[in-house]
Amino acid sequence: MKSCPTCDTENPDEAHTCSACGSALDQFALDQEITHATLEAKKRTLHKKEIWIGAGVLVVAVIAYNAFFGGASVSRKEAEAFYIAFIAVDEKEYRAFWKCVTRNQGRAANVMQDNLELYRSLESAYNKAPQQYPDFVLNTCMPRIKAFPERMKEIKSVAALEPELGKYIATVDVVAKAAETYANSLDAIHKQSKIDGKVAELGNSFHGDEKASAPTHAYDHFLRCAIPDYDNKADLQGIIEYLASIRKDPVVPVAKWRKDCIPLLTQTEGVKPHANYKAMEKKLVPPGGDYDDRELQAFSSLFEKADRASREALMEGMGKAWMEYFNGWQGLKGKLGEVLGSK
Repeated sequence: MKSCPTCDTENPDEAHTCSACGSALDQFALDQEITHATLEAKKRTLHKKEIWIGAGVLVVAVIAYNAFFGGASVSRKEAEAFYIAFIAVDEKEYRAFWKCVTRNQGRAANVMQDNLELYRSLESAYNKAPQQYPDFVLNTCMPRIKAFPERMKEIKSVAALEPELGKYIATVDVVAKAAETYANSLDAIHKQSKIDGKVAELGNSFHGDEKASAPTHAYDHFLRCAIPDYDNKADLQGIIEYLASIRKDPVVPVAKWRKDCIPLLTQTEGVKPHANYKAMEKKLVPPGGDYDDRELQAFSSLFEKADRASREALMEGMGKAWMEYFNGWQGLKGKLGEVLGSK
């Protein structure tokens, strides 16, 4: 099977053009395109010549005619050679980078409809292996995009394709910076989620241990930090109701918990009980009552929701970088079309 360099559609080995987008798949098809473009260009030029002759400017028409057939065909040949070499490098490095960060989800980046399609692909790629994904982007995907500008220096450029080619190559810096920020930020979110696990760890002690201890005291301090007016809550239901009230937009409260409250759970040795500890313990953990850790489930859900919102915000940066890439590709593709005569 042949993979189309434009849209990545798989085509039979004997196919000369892509069944999806019509792009040339081999030298034969490219030659046919150029031949057709040359004939069309001759028709246009001859038509212009007839008009110019009718207007009494025969000398100018002949000069223009000779200039076209003396120079443009050479430019097209150079562009043809460049195109073949460029596609090979672009597919191996730049397009491969996008395939890598999306883990081959969806269509190729240069034919995606919009950045929302990119977001869905990025989210799916992350969800496959959240812990490993940031390292995968940094160590597997990033080398591909960073190699692209250097590999392009090995290809003989065509003057007619500047500055579009330069603009396309320049998008690498924008995309690489966005991808590094994205991966490092995802890694920070994942590391924080491990620290968040202290809430469940010490919360289980608070609800399940028969005797008070430094961990249960620490969890009580955490609740006092995280829940406004904690001492005046009538029971566990009051805490649940507060947590439910911030579910719509938990990003700011969760950020505060992580900054001010969760550190209270990381060092528990020697933690002393709050003066009102026993009174609140009776409200939240009645003697002989059923084990009820609904607030732990609520905390876990809010952490997850806040992290999802943070990941979505990070994807906006990738979306803006993709737009730079996509616009750069469209500009270069359009110029290639002009030079090759396909427009």
